[in-house]
Amino acid sequence: MNEASHLWYVPESGSLVWRSFDSYSLLYNERSGNTHVLDPLSREILDLLQEAPRDERALLQELTSLVGDDDPEALSEAIGEALIAFDSAGLIFPAYHS
Repeated sequence: MNEASHLWYVPESGSLVWRSFDSYSLLYNERSGNTHVLDPLSREILDLLQEAPRDERALLQELTSLVGDDDPEALSEAIGEALIAFDSAGLIFPAYHS
């Protein structure tokens, strides 16, 4: 994570339709017409961003308490990769730059 990071949020979360299965979730975005397959960690990240805007550091803190802190570097990397993918897919937007 870099020192200056975005607060990310999910716009119009009412336009997201979820279907959850044992090891993955399907997300249909009504705005774009795209369907996304999410693993449990990615689903949790989006759920947290739907609740309130968060930056990478806040996501890491919250997810560490949920999934454990066995490998915080790997978790941080996974969060960063998910945010890049969500941003590219138009699922999240930066609230502002701090």
